[in-house]
Amino acid sequence: MTISNRNKKYKRSGSILASVMVAAIVWIMIAQSMFITFSGQFKMISSSRTALQAQQYAEIALDKLKNINYDELDASGAHGRKKIEGISSDDWQDEVTIGAESTIVGSDDAKQRIATVNVYKVGDTLPRYTVEVPLSSQGSNTSEQDPDIFDPKGGYYKFPNGLIMQWGNTTASRRVDGSEKTLFPIPFPHSVLSMAIMEYRGGGRISGDFYYVTSFDRNGFYNALDSGESRYYIALGY
Repeated sequence: MTISNRNKKYKRSGSILASVMVAAIVWIMIAQSMFITFSGQFKMISSSRTALQAQQYAEIALDKLKNINYDELDASGAHGRKKIEGISSDDWQDEVTIGAESTIVGSDDAKQRIATVNVYKVGDTLPRYTVEVPLSSQGSNTSEQDPDIFDPKGGYYKFPNGLIMQWGNTTASRRVDGSEKTLFPIPFPHSVLSMAIMEYRGGGRISGDFYYVTSFDRNGFYNALDSGESRYYIALGY
């Protein structure tokens, strides 16, 4: 073999080796990029899952606050950072603060307070999720009801949005001048929206007796009946 042929052989081998080394470096760089990409995606998915969990735990705390009477928010609602109750994991904590009371503009002396819920993982300095919600005295967080709410003779129910429904029965003497007043179970705090008086005979025919509501106010109503029989009524107000 001549020197010229030997040199060509070495050059060819060196060129192949260089190509292999370049290809190896390129593959290493691609592998590193893929690892960084997938690792980042995994961390992002994990972070999103953690944030979603924190949001769900905050919503649980909000639901509890909405079921607490407005006047008991400080005693039963607010608390420092502690383990979240009612879940299997010991890794989560929440903190609830109740802000100062303020008057709702445009309302009839209705008050509100801002509740803040912070959710942490054990060891965190900053919360994973924070949410604020206004709690109103008018829309109260719980419904109030008469102990005998299911008594057809009379009762009332206070809805969370402030609406009040009342019902009962009334009996008048044979007068049509509307002078017989029936009182509601409780006075409506602000106004009566609507009411009706009716008769129920359990499948029998409705009598021809004449009856109606002549007027009403926050405390009760006047009715005119031309018989002494009882009639049922229902009233809505706030």
